[in-house]
Amino acid sequence: MLRLNAIEIVFPDTPAMLSLAERLRKDLEAYRVPRAVVEKTGIRSVPDVTDPWLIVLCTPETPASPEVKERIAAFTEAGNYHRILTLLADGLPEQSFPVELMVETLPDGSRAVREPLAANITAETERERAKKLSVEKLRLLAPILGVSFDELLNRRRRNQMRIAAAISAVILLSAAAFSLYAFNRMRVIAGQNAALSEQFALAEMERDAAQEQRDAAREEFAGTTAIRAREVLDRGDCELAMLLCLEFLPESGQTTELPGILDEALHKICSQGYVPVTSVKEYAKTRYTRVEDRDKKEDEAEVGFPKTIAMPVPEEFDNGKESFELDLEVSSEEFGYAVYRGSFSRDRTSGGNVYRTRVCFRDEPERDHYLPFSEYNGDWVAADIILPDGTFIGTESAYSCCIYRYNPFTAEFLPLYDEAAEEQDKAPGITPEKRTITPLALQSDIKYFGTVEGAEGLVFGYTWYSSSTHNIGSADINTYVFSEKPFRYLYTLDDTVILIRPEGSRYILGTTRHGLTVFSTDPFEYRYTLENEPGLEFPTDHYSYETPVFADGRNWLYVNGNSGVKSVYDLDDGARLSVISEPQLSYSMSISSEGLILSQVKSVPTLFRPEDGSVFGTISTEAMNSPELFGDYDGEAGRRSAMAVQVRGIVYEYREKERQVPEDLSGQAALAEELLNGRELTEIERDTFSLELKQEGSV
Repeated sequence: MLRLNAIEIVFPDTPAMLSLAERLRKDLEAYRVPRAVVEKTGIRSVPDVTDPWLIVLCTPETPASPEVKERIAAFTEAGNYHRILTLLADGLPEQSFPVELMVETLPDGSRAVREPLAANITAETERERAKKLSVEKLRLLAPILGVSFDELLNRRRRNQMRIAAAISAVILLSAAAFSLYAFNRMRVIAGQNAALSEQFALAEMERDAAQEQRDAAREEFAGTTAIRAREVLDRGDCELAMLLCLEFLPESGQTTELPGILDEALHKICSQGYVPVTSVKEYAKTRYTRVEDRDKKEDEAEVGFPKTIAMPVPEEFDNGKESFELDLEVSSEEFGYAVYRGSFSRDRTSGGNVYRTRVCFRDEPERDHYLPFSEYNGDWVAADIILPDGTFIGTESAYSCCIYRYNPFTAEFLPLYDEAAEEQDKAPGITPEKRTITPLALQSDIKYFGTVEGAEGLVFGYTWYSSSTHNIGSADINTYVFSEKPFRYLYTLDDTVILIRPEGSRYILGTTRHGLTVFSTDPFEYRYTLENEPGLEFPTDHYSYETPVFADGRNWLYVNGNSGVKSVYDLDDGARLSVISEPQLSYSMSISSEGLILSQVKSVPTLFRPEDGSVFGTISTEAMNSPELFGDYDGEAGRRSAMAVQVRGIVYEYREKERQVPEDLSGQAALAEELLNGRELTEIERDTFSLELKQEGSV
């Protein structure tokens, strides 16, 4: 790192970048601030700048430099992200920009995608790079001095014109002196006329030279804009690239790459299939409908019991803290109480925790109380389900799992089951050998209780934690079925890990180690089993199954299986519709409102048709993370359309047919204006690209 007072220059640790950084520091230190800028800002020289600035020299080695990352992070944390400047010295922007420059962490913790644009001195030779640096350093100095790039650039050109005028004056005086020396006094008048003619001719030449300089400056600016347009087009922002091209086309800028860039942008955005359109930020302004998070709306509508409560640490425990938090486990508005569970450290040095379970009444806080507890680390009492009579059932983790029933109104433990049925001796649970919180608790292999929407009046006791698959192959797994009222054991579902009902489904699914069982709802009855096949095993967790809502009533099941293999079934009859098992198929899976499957094949975003597994479309880019559906939101289906997909900050839209692009420049400009649909460069974009005023001759 090099420093010029408040200005830091960071770069990859290579001899070439060290040499460039030293040259840049000398150029900045030697730069003479124009008088007009001094009067405007009070800054007399670059070393007088007091605000901190960071200049990052970007090459393909820059993203891996620890020092560069550290300084960018320090500036961002100090709120100086806007004072980070970039100088692209080698490579392409996507290769050379650190990811820390592409994403800014805002004060509220959210992350915003940025589009840093660098001063660009990439060139084939060092001589060309040095020539570019003499101009591009002004692009770095402009924000540091608090003025526009054009103010500094115009001052440089005025100096060049003054030098040219001085040289011309010397030539003129020399010519006049020579004329006076050559001609005699008899031809003074003729000599004076000749000198005047010569002066006039020189003035004409200077005027033509000035015009050429203005044309060259405009052409140079158009060339710089072409570089910027190429950068944004390479990132996939076709609309912004077209807007930059239209600043100079079709009447001017013919010697630059602008016409070719406009032609390429139009052919991209008019192609068939998924085409890059613009950035997520710009797309979201006019073509993306935000939908409030449904869970958030439910939370806001929820009244009654808080999600978390704080209680004082009991006096018999000295752990240095005054309170601890307990999280809500179950609650009932009907019965007016909730059960919370939390833990605190036993003392100031031990890592062991003491778990406490507390019953809280909404309208009678004086009745609040703790359940009995164990002081042993890892022993706790969990409340799972409130029964129709107001009692609740749950599990106690102590030596082994025990199941219990509790009456919160009398603060008493009850026998787990209601009056025994004829086969009640087959109900799970035996009297434990070791003492638990109550003699009425029964030792059992049940880990937790749960209910399932559509299986009304039933409670299920699960013997396996569904989120874990460790050693599941050798475990003895069952699901016990109980009636809610009265609470009695009914029967056992062998080998069933968990019962789930995917949102929108008419059926309940039971995950097992040999396949997937399907049950009807209301009443809850077994229908059929989908058996595992080699390479097509059904996962035992509940995250891998989706059942989209279709307007025509189809009830299709989407399965995200092992190794990323995806399959689709018709739940009405169990028929398998398709299997997708492409090489290097990603585990990610999103279902659109049309039913299309969005995933990745060899990191390339790909959409598949569910009915036969064929490819609907691919997006010609590699995704750094999972692509995201970005189309119109279907409120009935609760999903977004696949007609727009967001990948790496760029939105791709689906085109069913290719659109022809005119060959002539004026026709292409007209088509670009049509596709932009009234979109114009914003003030921020104009400032970013130094386009403060719309250029003469632009469309």
